[in-house]
Amino acid sequence: MKLIIPPTCQIGAHTYKVRFNDKLLGAADLRAQTNHKEQLIRLSTGEHAGVRRSNTMLFEMLLHEILHPINQLYCGGEVTEQQIEAISAGMAQALLSLGIEADFSQIPEEEI
Repeated sequence: MKLIIPPTCQIGAHTYKVRFNDKLLGAADLRAQTNHKEQLIRLSTGEHAGVRRSNTMLFEMLLHEILHPINQLYCGGEVTEQQIEAISAGMAQALLSLGIEADFSQIPEEEI
């Protein structure tokens, strides 16, 4: 079952934009980033490094980045980065095993 990932994500009372930005993330040597102030989740396809990340990897990265604002809003920042990594990997694996296939075709490039 395809899950079309929309360009925005509601987390609590906040609406986060989801954007691709290979240039910025590549320069910072990051795969993904959440900017709470701008309410923005950035993902890198890996094309800046000559490698195209799979939708499975992008899905896990998106779940990871979504967990950061959830941690801030609902857990008071108590969840560690290591725990976020483990939870996002487990959630991605479980959702994929249920037949959910992420489709990132609706996510635009970030305009700079």
